[in-house]
Amino acid sequence: PIPIPHTQVLRFMSGRIPRSFIDDLVQRADVVSVVGKRVQLKKAGNSYKACCPFHQEKSPSFHVNPVKQYYHCFGCGVHGNALNFIMEYEHLDFIEAVEALADEMGIPVVRETWQGQPHNRQAEQAVAQIAKQRKATALEVLSQAAQWFIQNLKQHPQGKEAIAYLQQRGVSGTIARDFMIGFALGYKTALQEAFSDVSEETWKEVGLVVEREGQILDKFRSRIIFPIRDLRGQVVAFGGRIIQASEFAPKYLNSPETPYFHKSQTLYGLYELLKHTRQPAYIILVEGYMDVVALAQAGVLNAVATLGTATTEQHITQLFRHTSLIVFAFDGDKAGRAAAQKALALALQQLGGERAVRFFFLPEGEDPDTFVRRVGAQVFEQELMRSALSQGEFLVQSLASTHRLSWRVADDARRLLALSADWVKSCQDVSVTYGLIQAIAQAADMQEWQVERALGIKTGMAVHRKPERTHPMSGSYGDYRREQPTDPPLSSQPSLAQTLLRLLQAFPALADDWPSHDARLIGLLPDEAIKKLLYAVNTPNPVSTPVPHIWIDQQAAQQEWREGWQQLTCQALQYMREESLKRCTSATTDEAMVAQIRRLSQRWREECHKLGKS
Repeated sequence: PIPIPHTQVLRFMSGRIPRSFIDDLVQRADVVSVVGKRVQLKKAGNSYKACCPFHQEKSPSFHVNPVKQYYHCFGCGVHGNALNFIMEYEHLDFIEAVEALADEMGIPVVRETWQGQPHNRQAEQAVAQIAKQRKATALEVLSQAAQWFIQNLKQHPQGKEAIAYLQQRGVSGTIARDFMIGFALGYKTALQEAFSDVSEETWKEVGLVVEREGQILDKFRSRIIFPIRDLRGQVVAFGGRIIQASEFAPKYLNSPETPYFHKSQTLYGLYELLKHTRQPAYIILVEGYMDVVALAQAGVLNAVATLGTATTEQHITQLFRHTSLIVFAFDGDKAGRAAAQKALALALQQLGGERAVRFFFLPEGEDPDTFVRRVGAQVFEQELMRSALSQGEFLVQSLASTHRLSWRVADDARRLLALSADWVKSCQDVSVTYGLIQAIAQAADMQEWQVERALGIKTGMAVHRKPERTHPMSGSYGDYRREQPTDPPLSSQPSLAQTLLRLLQAFPALADDWPSHDARLIGLLPDEAIKKLLYAVNTPNPVSTPVPHIWIDQQAAQQEWREGWQQLTCQALQYMREESLKRCTSATTDEAMVAQIRRLSQRWREECHKLGKS
């Protein structure tokens, strides 16, 4: 049976979907058909395989089993049935996924009252059909409006000024196409006249008109238009930027709240990001449309923006569905740091496990748009990884700066400890709490247990030692920054060695088929799982550990095994080549080293070039 979240209820009626209906729906669904409509599958033995849609990979490790009606990826570990797939792939919540799967199968959704009594099915279906048609009409109007804005930019004489502005900002035609950038004409009712069959009621419902002095006018006029899409790619709202600065008009203008658009729950650029990569190692949260567009133009494709509102709890929750690390990139001024403090307060309640946040502040007078255009994507990302503050580092710095106190002054440190108490106690995860304790202890030059006693907190993790000050502090308020990053890197990929080890545990006979002649080379890779894998294939009857059921047959497992080892060998060749090149830049280069680099490069070209292109 599929577990049903207790809090999920219908949005437009009081009835909820019975468990029996959901179980029956899942049993009747064909996972191969559901997945195959969204991912190109290929037959592989008794199952189907494809490159996983939930993480980036070059050789397919995603399998769909038509007998067991499950999918499983050996790269990232994701697995489930048809309903799970729709939830993950379409980014839907539980109720939305049930409705989508039922609609795809042509089955009307059954609902009941809280007392278990069935509704009048005929009346319920009529209400649902009306709501469905109304939403479809509204989304169609929004889609047509977006296409009209795009045509204006391309073809209308007024669009030339907008094109010139975008070119001046470095935006290419490709990026404009990817983000569906358009232009709103200056006439007061140009949009309404272009779609004369749309009713005034519908225009108001989708937020594209305003009423001024008894007139119904287009909301967006003489502005560059940025369509806002939901996670299914449907246009739900618009943002508009003025071309020429004016004291009478705001620089940015957003659609109002509508039944289809909620600013507190929507992020600009998230659909475009997920279209490029399903599981980004980290997501950068910025404050404006042009920041997202400029970063994408430079090649930084993992940025999103809030829509005229501060970061909300829903924004953070939504981002953590797709990544384990959020990097807030704000201006370094007072307003930017205040926004970062609000974001930290919300994030601390959701951190735990692999979830983490970082805070990156732009140089004075810069925003992500100007900064990335000035220094380029590579320097931008390097600076991001070097300078981004962890939650603990930002907390101690921001408290000192906000209250104009210094951690180096004893009485100030006492006051700062008291101010930090509510922040630390808001954490829901003990390891996050301990991380803040560590940062505070280091800033105040105290022992961790002393900080815990002062705050009335006991994590059970504090050590009885005097902290070493590796993060220098000056006498200025809040000047607490690390010189070198001490946290894990911002990016990480699923371990291929762990995947192969799980395969070996499920199919022990695979131990006889691996490139043993490359054991030394592969053993140089900086992955702890490599040692366990090499030990397992070299040890007769190694101690096995219980593993979850594997959803592929022996033939498909053997293919996965061989392809995995080939990838490991190629990774090792590339790693050794890069390490040799680093030594060339930091030490005297001799002929033997040059010859080694040539051998590694030649072998990589012969064995891995095609693999890299597949």
